[in-house]
Amino acid sequence: MAIKITPDEFSLLIQRLNKKWRVFAPSAEFRGGRFSDTDNIIYQRISGWRDLIWHEKSHMSPNTIIAPITETLFYFDKDTIQIAETDTSPIIIFARACDINAMSRLDYMYLSNGNNSDYSYQLLREHIVSSLLSVKKASKIVSASQWVPIN
Repeated sequence: MAIKITPDEFSLLIQRLNKKWRVFAPSAEFRGGRFSDTDNIIYQRISGWRDLIWHEKSHMSPNTIIAPITETLFYFDKDTIQIAETDTSPIIIFARACDINAMSRLDYMYLSNGNNSDYSYQLLREHIVSSLLSVKKASKIVSASQWVPIN
């Protein structure tokens, strides 16, 4: 279902969602790019329309939200092993079709590859909702037939 809203309505919607949800979308990390005068477009929390970068491709995948580069999974304490707590507050990710497709590949790797699914990934994944960001022109890499929706 497609809904058209104004930038002000979108900002109000994001403000309301941020009360209970963690809302992520492509956003500019000011002066965080490869060079000193460039911005880095990554998936991070947004608070309104002005934070959202929809006209450029992101430099990082939304998979960094689900599976961060550094994450404590468990602790060792003398004779015991304790599983680290996972933040299970619900997440909304505004992403492009190619990024949603990449998330489905990650789902397969962590949940269906082998006899056991990854416990911490599954716990986090149950609380994630994806919303498709429309793009004006599709990349040569992604076609509509490659898109796989996430439940």
